[in-house]
Amino acid sequence: MRYTGIWQFDAKMCMLVLAAINMGIFHLGAFRSVAQWDLAPSKPPLAAKLAGGISLTIWVIIVSLGRWIGFV
Repeated sequence: MRYTGIWQFDAKMCMLVLAAINMGIFHLGAFRSVAQWDLAPSKPPLAAKLAGGISLTIWVIIVSLGRWIGFV
């Protein structure tokens, strides 16, 4: 209860929800063809790259907000 009302904490929780949604979309979409990724030596599909980039961005924001919470 101590952290509720701190916007950094609320934003971090929203980012965690977005990370879960991103994971779900990835597993329902691009991950279905993961077996074919090893057969074709080309690069991964655009959907997989996009999901990875979004995930990386979200997790950098989550860590940053988590560190910021300690200073407010």
